Amino acid sequence: MPIVDDTPWQPFVCRADFEFAELAHQAALNKDQTNKMLQLIWQIVEGQSKFTFRSHMEVLKAWDRAATQMTPFEKHVISVPYKKEKIEFHVHTRLLWDWAMDLLQDPLLAPHFIWDVQRLYKHDGADFT
Repeated sequence: MPIVDDTPWQPFVCRADFEFAELAHQAALNKDQTNKMLQLIWQIVEGQSKFTFRSHMEVLKAWDRAATQMTPFEKHVISVPYKKEKIEFHVHTRLLWDWAMDLLQDPLLAPHFIWDVQRLYKHDGADFT
């Protein structure tokens, strides 16, 4: 009769500990990321934080909603001739002015912008002083 191990996750305290450690290892989380994830899990377990995601798709949809809050990126294709052929580079950009205006309208960020001159430089024709 084969021996059945009722606790194959040993030496971990429980199966959930093993599954968390395995997932952290597979995801290649570093020490800070692992600690942050554990901190978040314990905040949820202790009722300090609400958690609603049930799938990867829900996470993607949340990121999509968040992306609409700022100036969107625009995709451009740049073709460059190289050794008798054209190589295409796909570049994502956004208008700097629109992005800056988004930041200025954010009530959490706007108070931290410094508008006063920090140091005044003058050019005397040869050097900056």
